[in-house]
Amino acid sequence: MTAAIVPDDKDWTWVLERPCSECGFDAATVDPRAVGSMIRTNARAWVGVLDAADAELRQRPTPDRWSTLEYAAHVRDVHRLYLYRLLLMLDTDDPLFPNWDQEETAVGADVRDLPDPRPDPPSPGRDENPLIGTGRR
Repeated sequence: MTAAIVPDDKDWTWVLERPCSECGFDAATVDPRAVGSMIRTNARAWVGVLDAADAELRQRPTPDRWSTLEYAAHVRDVHRLYLYRLLLMLDTDDPLFPNWDQEETAVGADVRDLPDPRPDPPSPGRDENPLIGTGRR
């Protein structure tokens, strides 16, 4: 029997308190003024990653790990979510963020079945400033 990807039910806010043991990210060391640049750099990096062969993008390294394409779509979705949340903070006093179920998002849009494996790169890859056009900078 093959293992499947187990839905993630973690509370990811812990990454604000300690480094991630999987990737090494340490939020405590990030200068908030650098976040915009970090996001743009990350989005540009995915363009090269998505240049791989179609089959390679769709292939899961193991049945319980996402493919490169699935990770890219997840990063894109996270960038879109945080743009939405940023705009909510700019528009609303004391905003409440609705829960985001990353598994539901991933399952609802199984990118491995898309005919073109290179949908939009992770946002905000096309626009140097995603707030342009919103009247904010």
